[in-house]
Amino acid sequence: MHAAALHAAGDPAGVEARLADPAVRVVTLTVTEKAYSRDSAIFRLLVRGLRARGGAPVALLSCDNLPSNGRRLRELVVAELGESIVESVGFPCSMVDRIVPASTEGTYAMAQAALGVVDRAAVAAEPFSQWVIEDDFPADRPAWELAGAIFTDDVASWERLKLRMLNGVHSALAYLGALAGAPTIDRALALPGMRAAMESFIRTDIAPTLRPPEGLSIQRYGESVLERFSNPALRHRTLQVAMDGTQKLPQRLLGTIADRRAAGATPRYAALVLAAWMRFVRGRADDGTPLPLDDPLADRLRAAPSLLELDAVFPPGFADDAELRAELDEWGKALQRHGVVGTLGALP
Repeated sequence: MHAAALHAAGDPAGVEARLADPAVRVVTLTVTEKAYSRDSAIFRLLVRGLRARGGAPVALLSCDNLPSNGRRLRELVVAELGESIVESVGFPCSMVDRIVPASTEGTYAMAQAALGVVDRAAVAAEPFSQWVIEDDFPADRPAWELAGAIFTDDVASWERLKLRMLNGVHSALAYLGALAGAPTIDRALALPGMRAAMESFIRTDIAPTLRPPEGLSIQRYGESVLERFSNPALRHRTLQVAMDGTQKLPQRLLGTIADRRAAGATPRYAALVLAAWMRFVRGRADDGTPLPLDDPLADRLRAAPSLLELDAVFPPGFADDAELRAELDEWGKALQRHGVVGTLGALP
């Protein structure tokens, strides 16, 4: 339960005071990839709070989709405050998994019907939830394991599984679905040929790049991913998932492609997803409907003659990979001529 709420934009001093309070032993961060910058307002507020703590121990627990999130936060904080800060501050990595679409007027209406009051902070979420945490806390911590959290020394394998499979398929459905005019993820998955394409994407491209956590079946995990995405009650908009593609795709898709190419394989379905993103950023759905491009690199994307040349997005080697280029060209032409539904319908 929440005991209190402070609004950082409206009361930055109040938030800073709480961050500085020695009685606070754990600070959780749920932010987007864009917040991991020394110039972000969230980071500046966090640094001011740390400076005022006087060495009181605290764990800064990142709860988001950035790979090695705790290590990335540690690098930023150390660069700002110096190496000695790690004597009192821990930076555990964690992997969180629960689909929580952006709230809409429909969300608020459902909350009001259920509660009898207006709640403009209401959110909807799927039944599934998972939290995997690196056990690295300089002070005491809540016994979250009693509520199902998993403490481990190997967050990375859980993280890669979730980012490449769940988030990778999520983005695939978002771009292909948006091009085809599907407003939500479940509607995208229900398009003719889409489920079979996603099953092949998981089986032939994603799974070979993963080292699953002990006792976990990649096949069953993949099946559960598609089952979760088929939930019509979530109404998760394809355009919401499609936001900030240049920030998401390196973790969700490009690593999969790079690993399969390094193994000498051609990631055919991953290339289809990348080709769909490239078509999406051009701003038109299959029926000609304009598509919004909500991305921090939107201007560069629109102006780039070759998207593979954007080194802020693509790792070295992608632009010079003739086989990958040929695969992307083939998919791009198919999507241009036949649209998503026609392209998927032609798959074996």
